[in-house]
Amino acid sequence: MVGTAVAPGSTVQLITWWQLNASVEDVRFFTHLTEADGVPVAQADLLAAPGESWLTGDLLLQLHEIAIPSDLPPGQYALTVGWYTCLDAACQQTQRLLTPTAQDHFTLQEITITP
Repeated sequence: MVGTAVAPGSTVQLITWWQLNASVEDVRFFTHLTEADGVPVAQADLLAAPGESWLTGDLLLQLHEIAIPSDLPPGQYALTVGWYTCLDAACQQTQRLLTPTAQDHFTLQEITITP
């Protein structure tokens, strides 16, 4: 990302790439802008390609666009990404996948919301 300061009401765009080390099904990416306590204030949860056809070794590129709420207070927020699986057909119950360091997300950088 170029720059880390954005205004309320704008959109943050991020491209991630991942290499698949094992087969997965019904996986979704999440991108969250979170407060210090980890609570998301803005997010983009999606998957642009169905996971059923992925093979070990595949490289996945994903565009994430996060709409910053127009009433978001100025300050520092963490930009985090990760994966989760749906535990039911409606995806109302989810389970995050763990990183190699046993965390359930990656923090990419801090984003400053300007006044």
